[in-house]
Order: sequence, then structure tokens, then C-alpha cells
Amino acid sequence: MTQLESEVNMTHSVSTFLELVTAFSSLGDGDVIEILSDLDYNDIISDPNHQAPFVLGSADSTTPISNVTINGNNHVIHNCYRDITSSAYFFHIKYLNGLIVNNLSYDNVWIYGSTNTNNGLWFSESGHDVVFNGGYFQGRSLGSIFYGTGITVQNMMITIGGRGRFGYTSSTSYQPRWERCWIHLDDVKYAQSASDSAVWVDFSECYFEGKLTVEGNYSNQRIFKKADNSVINIDLHIQSNDVNVFCEASNYAVGRPNVVNIDNVTGITDTTDTTVNKCVTDTQLKDAQYLSSIGFNIIS
Repeated sequence: MTQLESEVNMTHSVSTFLELVTAFSSLGDGDVIEILSDLDYNDIISDPNHQAPFVLGSADSTTPISNVTINGNNHVIHNCYRDITSSAYFFHIKYLNGLIVNNLSYDNVWIYGSTNTNNGLWFSESGHDVVFNGGYFQGRSLGSIFYGTGITVQNMMITIGGRGRFGYTSSTSYQPRWERCWIHLDDVKYAQSASDSAVWVDFSECYFEGKLTVEGNYSNQRIFKKADNSVINIDLHIQSNDVNVFCEASNYAVGRPNVVNIDNVTGITDTTDTTVNKCVTDTQLKDAQYLSSIGFNIIS
């Protein structure tokens, strides 16, 4: 590495939440943030000079930052908290092209604003190729956990509770893509207007469990949308629906059906199998040979 390269591509070592915020404000192209210990927002929550949302990227659209990596090294950020009377988000990505966040987890998250969709742990504004890979999320949010432009969430364990639409945004361009995630719905309540789209949208090779209650009579409501090769294994309470409206298949994954466990479902009136949704029992869901026989791709 030349002297010029070493000056341009910096590694920021972070051991406190304040050091993380400081690193965000001094990023350049190709920089790396190495998180070396668990971080806690409570350490600075009373400091008026360091309040969420915390911005990383560039403030100027004409000089975006590119190719930043955050290595969480299996550490956790504790107590990500926002409860305000407008749109609420904790981390704000601005004019950043190419961000990878590896193996970083979040617990005791509380993100609530006055709107249903513009709330989240991470918001990407004019960002591209933003990838969150690994780690876990535990908490509550009124709106999508991650939202904004160019986001993909991969290989993450998510436990989410509360009332809202956690994997959905009203703007298609702000909709994240979910891949190979384990998602536990912790007694989630869904009670939006009939015009709202779904609880979770655009996911592939994901596994859903837990409890979901759909409040209201949404006879044509998509609860899961753009689903591909995923398992819906939840305790579901819904007024009235059929399985192919309840779980709408992806339009770009032909031949990769979803599996819906109907043993714990209340309110799905039509459970007819199709090429894109297969209804199974508890016993069948545990039988890899049976799942393979109905066309479900067993992920190694």
C-alpha cells in the first residue's frame, strides 16, 4: 500500500458509541469501521450534541462516498431508541454508494414515530448497494426495520414485536430485499388500513415463526408479498382470506414454492395448493423428504 492509499483508505477502530458516531462523521472512500466491543446508546443519550439520527455518508449529493465497510465482529449495539412525533430512524445513510455491514447486532430497539412506514433502525437516503449481512435484531418498530434505497438484508435473525409493517414500505423504491433470514413475530398486531400492502414484502429463503394477529376484515389483503422459497410457520389469526392472497408469490422465482403451515392458522378459508404456495401440516413441515417431493427447495 502506498502512502497515499493509506491516507485515503482508513480503518476506524471503535470501542464506544461516541467513537462510532465520530467515525461516521469522518468517513472517506473505502474506509473500514472495526467495532471492537459492544456499544450502548445509553452512554450518550443525555448528550444534546449527539442525538439520533446518526448520519453516515456525504452531505453533498455531488460528492458521494463509496465502498464503506462496517465489521461488527459479532458485537451488539444496545438500546437504539427513538420515540418522536415525526418520522423516526436511528441511523441515516446519505449519498453513500456501497455499504456493507457485517455481523453487527442490535437489541432493545425501540423505533416509534408518528407515521406507519417512515420509521426504522436504518434509513438509506440516496444510497446504493447497501447490504446488512449477519447478526441479529431484537426490539420493536412502527414500520420497516430497514428502509430506503438499495437495501438488502441477509442472514439475519430477527425478533420483532409491536404493531406495524416491519418488512414493508409504502414506496417500492424504499423497499428492502430480505434473503435467508430467520424472523420471529413476537405477538405482532397488524391493523392498518385496507389500502396498505403487507406485513412483509420481497423475501427469499426466509423462515417465519411466532404469532401474528390481523385485526379487521381484509378479505383481499396480502399479508406476505413477493415471497420465494420461504416457510410461513406462524400462529396466525385472521378474519377471512385464502392462502394465495395471504401469501403472494414472487413474480421472478418460477418453480420455487413457499410452504405455509396451516395447522396453527385461524381464518384462512381456502387452502388449495398451487404451484407457488403449498399448504402443509406440522408433521409434513418436519419431513424433508416430503417437502422435497412437493417442490420446496431444501436449503443446505
